[in-house]
Amino acid sequence: MAQQRMVFLPEVHPAGVPDAKAAARRRMQAPPREAPLEIVPGVPTLVLTGGWEPLYEEVAAFLKSTGAEHIGAGGNHRPQDSPEGREAIQAFLSGFRGSAAA
Repeated sequence: MAQQRMVFLPEVHPAGVPDAKAAARRRMQAPPREAPLEIVPGVPTLVLTGGWEPLYEEVAAFLKSTGAEHIGAGGNHRPQDSPEGREAIQAFLSGFRGSAAA
């Protein structure tokens, strides 16, 4: 069976903009779940996850494949607040201290 996708977007029509134009504009926009996932080449990127949501881990694995550093720090929904998360963030940032141009 073919999968059907439905997107519902609330839209306020500005004065003078016909519904046909608004509908065409809406069709050109990708749903949020199809947003591009990529990092900026050359910019160090840390992806910190808590290990509780498989989708987050999947996204983190993809970002890692594009050059990001992925650390599974535990802590469930707030990995940045776990001891491992804080340590990972501090270690990641400490690699940049003093490396900025003077």
